[in-house]
Amino acid sequence: MSRRCILITQCLQNDFFFNTHCKLCLPQEQVRKMLIGREKGSAPQVSFSKQLIVKGPLGQFLQAVTSGRGSDGGASDILHIVNVRDWHVPSRSYDLERVKYGAHCEANTWGADYIEGLEKYLDPAREVLGASTAPGKKGQFTEKDGVRFYQVFSDSIFDFRPHYSHGNVGEYQEKHSRIELEDLMDVLIYGSNNQLEELAGGKYCGQELKELAETAKRESAGTMKKKPGDRPDDTRVYVAVIGVYTDIKIQILLMGLKSRYDIPSLAVSDTLTISPSIERHLGALDFADKLLNVEVIHGLKDLVRFLGGDAEIKNEPETVAAERFSDYARYFQDKQNVLAHRDARLNEYVALTQKRSENVYTTVSWANKVLLIGGTILLGVTIIGAVWSFVQPDYVDWKLPAVTGGLSLSQLAAVFFGQPMVRLQRNLTNLANFRMILESHSLKMALARFHLTTAETLRGNLAESEGTAAAAETQVQSLKNYITVIEQIEEADYKALSQLGLGDREAIERVLEEKGQQVTRS
Repeated sequence: MSRRCILITQCLQNDFFFNTHCKLCLPQEQVRKMLIGREKGSAPQVSFSKQLIVKGPLGQFLQAVTSGRGSDGGASDILHIVNVRDWHVPSRSYDLERVKYGAHCEANTWGADYIEGLEKYLDPAREVLGASTAPGKKGQFTEKDGVRFYQVFSDSIFDFRPHYSHGNVGEYQEKHSRIELEDLMDVLIYGSNNQLEELAGGKYCGQELKELAETAKRESAGTMKKKPGDRPDDTRVYVAVIGVYTDIKIQILLMGLKSRYDIPSLAVSDTLTISPSIERHLGALDFADKLLNVEVIHGLKDLVRFLGGDAEIKNEPETVAAERFSDYARYFQDKQNVLAHRDARLNEYVALTQKRSENVYTTVSWANKVLLIGGTILLGVTIIGAVWSFVQPDYVDWKLPAVTGGLSLSQLAAVFFGQPMVRLQRNLTNLANFRMILESHSLKMALARFHLTTAETLRGNLAESEGTAAAAETQVQSLKNYITVIEQIEEADYKALSQLGLGDREAIERVLEEKGQQVTRS
């Protein structure tokens, strides 16, 4: 079975990596992982240099994947590199994007150029021309040592969308027309070996490329009789994607590829893609892995092999600093398991106590209402009787007001009004505290279940190796840290209740004191 290897690079440009004045520039700690890695002499205070970048993960990968190609002269040994670049010219659409994201990747500027130090691996034509490749200029297609380079320019986050300069922005269109990237990928994926040679021969622009792409698709679908040199039926296409941003440009590009082509071997690198944060990076890779069914490849050597290369990469573990996605692949599932367990236990607690709590609350509420109503009636009778006995002492006995009113009106008010209100407020506070305790307890138990039932923790006391015992101790210490944080959150919540005046302040202060002792012991 023959193979056809395609590498797509996304926005490997200075503005995204080095221009700290650009709003879209990535955090430097993330940039270092991709460009420098663990290279010696690359301490955080050391500035980026071309020497370090060439020796870094991206530089070593580009060297390895492009070397040794074309040795046997076969089509399966050729690597096709499609460089997608963000490229903006003055227009209404760029003005709208510039207002939101700031100036970036403006045509023929340093920021739109390739990463300094890696230009020769992405656009070898500059070695001859001595200038950055621009649309319409010679060098848009280059072939060197069995590697074919294609330069594609995009002016939006949707690489399969036509340039705004190709039509009137704002006009209603039912469907966008085909663009250069789609035509190019049609030829690379569906085209025969002869058509790839025609593509390399200069048919890489305008209507000729569209016609070549249409012919390649028709021939691949079997609607045209194949000729000698056409693509074999058993040709397998391998496509890999690297670049920035993982959660925006990379993700949308992968979605575009999956929606247009049936590529069984489509991969994305977790080492040579980055986002502003590890969470966004992992979230995009998780989406690509689970929903798009895209293979996530870690490291450099495996990616080189995936693209048909055989060059060795020395000291890869000492070079690669990016997180391995497979180590975090269970992160989202673990998070969901903890939250699901917490919610399930909380629902069980609520189900067990909710009816009883509601009955108690209803009983107390009705009892206090009866007291309030009875107190109001008795107080009214007392006042009316007292006034009447004062006005008509011969007709009303003074004993009636004395019996109904008790010893004093203040006592009557305290018994029938003050105490019911306090009880109602206390009951409401108890319900709030009870709910908080249930939520806290369910979360603590979920975390305890997660950290105390791992293989390392369960066998930590019996572990024969120091590594297993250390891992068990780390799990327990992590649990202690989590419990401490939860206790601190609880303390803040109880303080808020105290400030609102809900419940007995002394009782809440006692609870806070107990919580503080628990945190200290933890």
